[in-house]
Amino acid sequence: MPDLGLDRPLLRGHSAASVLRPLVIAAYPAALLSYVAFQGLRYRQRRPRNGPKLLLLFSIVPLHLAVFSHPLLALFVVPVVTVGHNLQYHRIVWAYGRNKYPGRSDPSFRWARRAFASVPAYLAFGLGFTLLLYQGPWIDLVQSTLARTLDATFQGLGLVAGLSRPEDAALGAKVAATLFLGWAMQHYYLDSKIWRIRRDPELGKHLRLS
Repeated sequence: MPDLGLDRPLLRGHSAASVLRPLVIAAYPAALLSYVAFQGLRYRQRRPRNGPKLLLLFSIVPLHLAVFSHPLLALFVVPVVTVGHNLQYHRIVWAYGRNKYPGRSDPSFRWARRAFASVPAYLAFGLGFTLLLYQGPWIDLVQSTLARTLDATFQGLGLVAGLSRPEDAALGAKVAATLFLGWAMQHYYLDSKIWRIRRDPELGKHLRLS
């Protein structure tokens, strides 16, 4: 794990980590109990509750405490913390695709119609995309081959795998990792272009927001 300096003694042997950690751990159950009390109050007021949302929170929020309970578990912070967002995002995409494509006869939408024909089809297309263009044995092979080729080009630096310090990786490994990281980062840009409900009335219609 990188040294962020939080464990370095600052005053009378205390570090920033030793002060902040108990405060953050105490704030977690306090925030959790406050939210439960808030939901209980709204239930007593007979206000309608969003069952799927509460179930998602109930299953995801405890993972946040678990992942920060040990430094080794912090290695999984990205997939654990973002799993709720990912599920919500897929639900939005699924609703959009189901409302737009199944009834369209345009030949240009034939693959979209197949992808949104059923949940198994949607999952199969997603898995295929992941293995082909993002992660998996094929991507590992392409990445390592690309890295070795680039390293050989730059005076035989060689690919150094399994480093605890990524900055020590050879140039080829850095370039290859950057190329594939682009697949993960591109969706931030695409989101800014795709989900513009105010500017795209048809998008709001397919999401059934208008």
